[in-house]
Amino acid sequence: MKIIYKDPVRGCFTFLLIFFTVFSAFAQDRRVTGVVSDPAGTGIPGATILIKGTQIGSNTDAEGRFAINVRSDKDVLVISFVGYKTKEVTVGNQSVLDVKMEDDVAALEEVVVTG
Repeated sequence: MKIIYKDPVRGCFTFLLIFFTVFSAFAQDRRVTGVVSDPAGTGIPGATILIKGTQIGSNTDAEGRFAINVRSDKDVLVISFVGYKTKEVTVGNQSVLDVKMEDDVAALEEVVVTG
């Protein structure tokens, strides 16, 4: 079946409409929220959350809560904070991620305080 438009503007408009409809279906972001906490369960303020391999990121608030938009179920969140081991979590189909950090004893031994 051939669709031939005698009006090139109408044909171009139809093509663009179809293209952007398909494109927008694949490019939708999904919001993921959660809490980053220490081993005792207390929220960690100021922890960094990045989507691995990108510059897209977020920080936790005063209670350790965060929100970030991901593009795919395959995205991996890299969560880090000084004194804790960096953690990588695959988003999957989850919309809420609660991450419990682990103490990084080796990093704590290397901290030097000057006054």
